[in-house]
Amino acid sequence: MISTDLRKAQDFLGLLGPRFQREHPIHAGLYKLQFAFARYLLSSGFVNAFLAGLDAWDALSATWVRAMGHPRYLKIGGRPVFKVLIPEVFLNNQCGGNVTLAEALLQRLRVASRAAGVGEALVGGGWQTPAIPAAGPPPTPRPHPNGYMLYPSTGILCDTPCVLATQNVTDVLACQHLCNATGSCAAATVSKNASTQGLLQCQLLSTAGPGTPDNSVDVYVRVSSYVDTYEWTGTYNAAPPLCKDGSGGYMQCPRYVNSWFPNATAHGAKIFPYKECADYQAQARGNHTNDTVPYVASLIAGFDPRPWEEHSPSFATPSAAEWEEALRQAKAAAEANLFGFPVTQGGHHTVIPAVTIYAWNEFGEGGILAPTRGQGTMLLDTVAKVFRSVRAMP
Repeated sequence: MISTDLRKAQDFLGLLGPRFQREHPIHAGLYKLQFAFARYLLSSGFVNAFLAGLDAWDALSATWVRAMGHPRYLKIGGRPVFKVLIPEVFLNNQCGGNVTLAEALLQRLRVASRAAGVGEALVGGGWQTPAIPAAGPPPTPRPHPNGYMLYPSTGILCDTPCVLATQNVTDVLACQHLCNATGSCAAATVSKNASTQGLLQCQLLSTAGPGTPDNSVDVYVRVSSYVDTYEWTGTYNAAPPLCKDGSGGYMQCPRYVNSWFPNATAHGAKIFPYKECADYQAQARGNHTNDTVPYVASLIAGFDPRPWEEHSPSFATPSAAEWEEALRQAKAAAEANLFGFPVTQGGHHTVIPAVTIYAWNEFGEGGILAPTRGQGTMLLDTVAKVFRSVRAMP
């Protein structure tokens, strides 16, 4: 469960009260409460509040720390889990692009939770996975000895202000040296093909995401951009698959374009099979098999943003068989690739396999795990079936 404020957390706990516990035993073993610091909360009165002082942050931290004391709050190795939903928004909007300030605020939260006796917060960042083609093998990030993580054939979307400098270099290492010497550099793109003079184009960027497929460049994300701040990463709901565009790049699949209301039919949007969304998610998870910090895999329970009239494709609610297949695939991937939360046991660092599900009650976007009139508790029943034998997290 992910919530943005204490009221929503209280509402959630009310939904999962004694009656629900009796009627659906999955709750006792699998549901935990976790806080995510999200843009929704930040855009409603707290924008730039931290730049004016620490009072707003400390007040929020006090709310979060109180919730961390709840017996059903998710803890790993005795540490309450906390997620910054979109680190880029947190850094650039709330901290004015000041990395030192962002790290200091999250450290204040860790100190506050430890002082309250609930354990030091295990802070993660919601990484927006670079987009990958649905029909081909995903790019695999590889830890780089010079402190960078490589995303092959992937670009970074940004407006012109995020481009710090463009320079021709002899090799990748030279580009990384330039980024290291530029304090605000968070990532660098390097052209895959050299010029006639044998030089590569190096572009220094002030942001590390989100990304998009681009066969002409590779991205090197500066590990210090997030490893020092976040102990684990994750994703949220990157749903629509991509297709080849015929020129070596990728784009939104033509069958999805303008499929939303009111363009698709006289009766509304076109609905695509859930399997297309699930298969794409399965491939996207492969993008993080070699991350330098633990990655918590994501699974989408559905995506249908028609209530919000988003210009994005809608997918059908999964059948019981489709949902079980997606769950088992995610579970197997987490166990095989050690997707999950970091934990220290007996002096050894390891990873507790884990997945997150989008979402409990995103009724406006179709990510719905909560019981409904149409599906009843089928989605929950299937989660219980697939994960029933999973041991409790430490």
